Amino acid sequence: MTRLLSLIPSEGSFMPTRNLFDRFFEDTGFPSLFDGEEIWVPAFDITETDKEYLVTAELPGIDHKDVDVTFSEGILSVKGEKKHEKEDKGENFHRVERRYGSFHRSFRIPGKVETEKIDANYKDGILKLTLPKVEGSETKKIEINPDKFVENILIAWMKNDPRSTSFRMLRTQVLQKLRENDWNTLAINGATKGAGKSFVAANLAVSIALELNQTVLLVDMDLRRPKTHTYFGFVPEYGLLDYLQNDVPIKDIMVNPGIERLVILPSHGTTEDASEIISSPKMVRLIDELKNRYKSRIVLFDLPPLLSVDDAWVFLPHVDASLLVVEDGKNTEDEVKKSLKILERTNFIGAVLNKADENNSDRYSY
Repeated sequence: MTRLLSLIPSEGSFMPTRNLFDRFFEDTGFPSLFDGEEIWVPAFDITETDKEYLVTAELPGIDHKDVDVTFSEGILSVKGEKKHEKEDKGENFHRVERRYGSFHRSFRIPGKVETEKIDANYKDGILKLTLPKVEGSETKKIEINPDKFVENILIAWMKNDPRSTSFRMLRTQVLQKLRENDWNTLAINGATKGAGKSFVAANLAVSIALELNQTVLLVDMDLRRPKTHTYFGFVPEYGLLDYLQNDVPIKDIMVNPGIERLVILPSHGTTEDASEIISSPKMVRLIDELKNRYKSRIVLFDLPPLLSVDDAWVFLPHVDASLLVVEDGKNTEDEVKKSLKILERTNFIGAVLNKADENNSDRYSY
């Protein structure tokens, strides 16, 4: 895909294609040896952050209409022309000539770029380009046989399965609530062990990722009994504990399971100090980073059961909203009431009734 990024639609023309010798000297900053015209080669600075590539160039004396920028197949190209000036004064010919000429610089950008979000700004002879990175472009990708998704009941992936409709409906209602309130983090809680909160979290994440304009990060916050990865059929090399206790970089932990727009931050190993670790300053900083790095990304946190340990209690103040998963026919009315009491401190958006009767049309009530 090629995108033209003219600062203002260019009215200038560019020099004709030169031979290989001219292009060599043009790229290395030497003047042309063959046409007598001085070749001007402006210098560029290219820097990189976690989120974007930044390109800066000084182009003094060039009109913004004579600068064109294109990005195609990972190559950033900048063309421009500083035009020749002369003037005649009376009988005596007086020539004023500044350094001029055309230039064409090209650079290969090492990572994937959000082409539609590239920003070009030209002011006071300074060209500044911002090339946002594609979210997850540095994330480790693993190839998983789709049959594993079926085997592990990842039904949101099975578009022709009638059961996937329930998760599309859930997705619509959840996204509506989040977008209405400008929220992007959601805690998924189960009242007790076995309610199916990881099952719902995994399927909801897949369903959101299947929406073409939405990215999602699924974080396994159950440091005692991590399970999220099992629905995607892989065993993580590292997990959240490795970051919190051993400083393993987050980028080495995150995994793309072969589903576009979905990234998983799995847990690996177990600990009995989960509540202390979850409430640690390092964890709080990570939550803030995950929440704010990509404002358009939805972050789902798969939390431990509410009534089994206090891990979820200490974590809930750090998320925008919460969702409760209730196991039909097993969770008692008292357990549901206690769970709702805990979630009062959050923006509670609803409950999912899991494992309901197959004959009930509201299998996943919300």
